[in-house]
Amino acid sequence: MAPPADWFIYTVILIVFLALIIALGTIARRLGAAQTNWSLANALSEETEVTVLDEHGAPVIINNVPLKKVQLTASSSRVIAFMGMIGILALFLGFGAFALWWFAKTGTVPAGAGEATTYLLGGMTLFAPYIVNRFSSVFATPR
Repeated sequence: MAPPADWFIYTVILIVFLALIIALGTIARRLGAAQTNWSLANALSEETEVTVLDEHGAPVIINNVPLKKVQLTASSSRVIAFMGMIGILALFLGFGAFALWWFAKTGTVPAGAGEATTYLLGGMTLFAPYIVNRFSSVFATPR
């Protein structure tokens, strides 16, 4: 059986990428709508306890204990994990496009697919600090 024409292979790959872009755009548009009350900044922030200060900058003390409140603060580990996820997604899509092209041309899966998978799994170590942080919070003592 003869492989399909190059223009057909590229059209299929382009359709796959366009479908992905449309899906991600739809998700972003829905999340960004005013009625959802969702924010990427809030999603990339984490809750931290801060001491409440009075108008002179001194801590507010109640029953000899400083008053604390929980607020969202920027999380560099979450931003790094988010950027890492985007990088890994780009690599995954690149390897996937090549695998689609190879499969269409030869009818077999590329021999290097296992090595690409190992590479992508190794890239997931970018998420290790975030995963450890989430896992350790399960065993944290309640406040």
